[in-house]
Formats: sequence, structure tokens, C-alpha cells
Amino acid sequence: MLNFRDKISYSNLYYWLLLAIAVGLPLSPFLVSASQFALALVWFIEGNYTQKLKKLAGQKALIAFLGIYFIHIAGLLYSSNWSYGLNDLKIKAPLFVIPFILGTTDSLSLKKTQNILLAFTGAVTTGTIISLAFYFGIGTFEYSDIREISRIISHIRFSLQIVLSIQILLYVLWTGRRTLKTYWKIFFCTVAIWLTVFLFILQSLSGIIILFISTFIFILWVVGITKKIPLKIGGIVLLMLLILLTSVSILSTYRDFYTVQPVDRENIEQLTRSGNKYFHDFNNKQLENGNYIGLYICEKELHTVWNLRSNIDFYGKDKKNQNIQYTLMRYLTSKGFRKDADGVNSLNEKDIKFIEQGCTNYRFAGKIGFTKRIYQTIWEVHSFKNGGNPSYSTTIQRYVYTKAALAIIKDHFWRGTGTGDVNTTFQEYYEKTHSQLVPERRKRAHNQFLTFFLSFGVFGFMLILFFMCYPVYRFRNRLSWIFYIFFIIVGLSMLGEDTLETQAGATFFAYFYSFLVFSAFKEVPLFKDSGIFIFKSKTK
Repeated sequence: MLNFRDKISYSNLYYWLLLAIAVGLPLSPFLVSASQFALALVWFIEGNYTQKLKKLAGQKALIAFLGIYFIHIAGLLYSSNWSYGLNDLKIKAPLFVIPFILGTTDSLSLKKTQNILLAFTGAVTTGTIISLAFYFGIGTFEYSDIREISRIISHIRFSLQIVLSIQILLYVLWTGRRTLKTYWKIFFCTVAIWLTVFLFILQSLSGIIILFISTFIFILWVVGITKKIPLKIGGIVLLMLLILLTSVSILSTYRDFYTVQPVDRENIEQLTRSGNKYFHDFNNKQLENGNYIGLYICEKELHTVWNLRSNIDFYGKDKKNQNIQYTLMRYLTSKGFRKDADGVNSLNEKDIKFIEQGCTNYRFAGKIGFTKRIYQTIWEVHSFKNGGNPSYSTTIQRYVYTKAALAIIKDHFWRGTGTGDVNTTFQEYYEKTHSQLVPERRKRAHNQFLTFFLSFGVFGFMLILFFMCYPVYRFRNRLSWIFYIFFIIVGLSMLGEDTLETQAGATFFAYFYSFLVFSAFKEVPLFKDSGIFIFKSKTK
């Protein structure tokens, strides 16, 4: 038999498996899982256990990071629901497996590091093209929410990967502005623009916000390190434009929403053109394009005429699983129509189709963009303040989840609920407070920091933050800018999501953290006249 050790280069195996994980993150969960298993198998077959363990013992930063996973194990010991807790440990296994393997094997060369980053960016770009195909209706897949076009992984996780890819491309364009060929500059710039456009198509508000903040920080960093006055001025002007355009977009949408059409309560019409009585709910302050939803409602006429124009019953559900009668009333209100037979008859066939799809405002029917998402967020907050149910508002749901998490933290401040009892404690809270949320919307905190706190108490929470930040502090003088921007992206995502509570999120975090801290250190100067570095290469 051939000598396996002589024929196989373990460093190349590690490299190709890491490359496979990078490609699989946006494109194939199976490839990610299989590659992690293969990575562990290669580590085991390679041997040299004594040397690897000595390397582990000599890396305090690596041991600290692995402590995040061991706190989850410790939290299981005082949990009552071991089944849930063991499943949680399985989901978070990448937090141990990936850093342990990367931290106890030789680091990659600069070329391999760059290849992995560009391969990841290419895979993310491919993922956006696949999603675009779904958007244009290629295949049999149908969606009721634009965010469902991210079919392979959650749109939230995908948006984080898109933002990181954009930042990688900006970094490559900036650091290679003197050395890259023109066609490469054009290509990378085009891809970065496309990824930004797609993020707005996807309408992931958290992704858009994180992109804005991370780009703002990137430009600020460039302004800070460059010595050329024109570049400094250009960067400052660009920052001001970003702030100005975003502010104008938000303020103008807010102003349009609250520009209310006056209502004469004393002389308001009481009968439809057909002689049926209107219902006017003056206590309902909910608006749509400045018009009150609760006015000029004749349910009898709505029911009759709608059922003549649509195959979906008036008392049925639209494709977003919303009560279609309410979707219809909101849509009519957005056009300034009354909720009667004349109003429904004024709708064209496209309007009927949009209503059936769950569209509640004609201004955004079939449209994409930042303004639409801002409007939806303003409406959700406005609706909740006026008695609306939070079950179908992602923005308000986060408020409810945060309120629940803070209440649980108050009751379990010192020790936490434990790894296994997090979900049970949330469900008990919702039952005790008679929450308006429908059962399928009664979820966890949607804030990773609050989840850490309520799970492990104040000391466990502080330990996890220390374990997460200590390697950054330990290697602060030799980490790349790409790592810092990644760290910022993930940190921001944790404020609005349970980033580590899914396998895709845990793998994304563990992979890039471990890769950029424990494997891809820096050595090459960013500029000839600076002490800022990209990566350190420790090639065999």
C-alpha cells in the first residue's frame, strides 16, 4: 500500500476543506457540515497530538475563545430540559471544532488566505444570482415575502455574508489601488455595487443598517490613515453625503406617512352610493398614506364585490397568511378609496393580484428599495402604538422579545436559566403575561447579548464577553482590518439577532473569527509608508 503520509499534503487538505466551508456558507449547508467533519477527520489522521496539544496549551487566546463553548456545557448542568440543551450544544459545536482545529495546525500562506476570502465573496455573489432567479420566477418556487428569495440560508444570515463580502471587496480595491489591473478594479467595483443593490432588493433592514455603519467606519478608517489631503476631503464629503441622503430618505418617508388628510366628523358621509351604511371607527388612528383605515367601511359591499373579483374568500388569508379583508382595506385606504363596492371596482387586475399576494400599500406594490422598508417599519411602530397586534410586525416583535428577555433576566439575574431552559422560560413568560403574539411568533430574545445574559446570568455573560474579546486584545497589533470589520458586523448583528442560535450563524462566526485570528495572521504592509498590516503568513 502507498504510504498515506507521503502522498498527502495535510496543509493542502486543510486549505481545500477551509475553502469548501467558505464556498458552502452561502451555497450549501451540507457542504459546510461535511467539510467540518472532514476537517476533524484530517486533524485526527494527521496525528502529532502531543505537538498539537502543546500548541493549544501555549495559546491563552485560543483557550479563552473555546471557553465560550464550555460555558454552554456548564449551563446544561443546571438545566431541566437536557434534550433542548444537547441540541443547542450540537448547533454551537462549530464554536469548538473550528477554532480548536485551526488553532492547533499551521497557519495558511498569504496567497491561500486571499484565495479563501475571494472564493467566499464569489460564492456569495453566486448566491445572489440564484436568489435573483427566484425573484424573477424562474422555476416553480413561489414566495409571498421578498426575503424568501434567499432559499439556501436565512435572509438575515445571508445579508451578513453580503455585507462582509462588500467590505472585503472595498478593502481589496483600496489596498490594491496602485497594483490591481484596471479590469480587476472594474470587476471588483461592479460586484460590490451589485451586492449592495441586491441587499436592497432583499430588504433586510438589519443588513442595510449594518452595511451603512460598516461602510461609514471603513471610510472613516481610510480618512484617518491616508496622508493625502484630497483623499481626506473626498472621504469626509462622502461620509456627509451618506448621512444626508439616509436622513432625507427617512425624514421624507416619515413626513409623508404622517401628513394626514383632514376629517370632518360632524359632516362625514354615512351612506354608500348604493345606500348601505358606512361604519366609521374614529378611535382607530391607524394610517395608510395619510388616510385613516377605520373610516368609510362597508363590510357588506366589500364582501360581495371582492368575492366576485378574487378566488380568495373575503374572510380567508392572503399569501402572507394575513386576513385578506384587512389587507384589502389597507390597500384601498392607501389609494384614498373608500372601503365599499366602488372602491373595490376601482381596482385593476394588478391591484387584485397585489392584494392577494399580501401587499397592503399600492405605492410599494411590486417595488423594492430602502424607502419601502422604512415605510413598513414606521407603519409597524404606528400600528402597535394604536393597538395593532405585534404578531405580524418583525420590528415590534423584537421589542416584545426584548421586553420578555429583560423580565427573564430580572428573575434569573445571577445564575441564568441554563442552556436547556431558555425556550421553556420564554414560553412561560408569554403564557403568564397573556402575550398577543400568536404561538408560532413566541420566540427568543433576538439579541445574542441578552440571550447570553438570561442563559448564564451576570457572571456567565461577563465571561463570554471576555472570552470573545480577549483574543482581539491579545493580537490587537497584528490583526487585519478585515477581521475588525467582520467583528463589527457580527457585533452589530448580535444586537438585533440571536446570531449564534442557528448552525449557519454559529458556523459563520466561528469560521471567520478563527480563520482571521488563529490562522490568517498578517505580515504584508498595507502601504509602503505605514505600519498597518494585512496578514501574517506562517507557511510551512
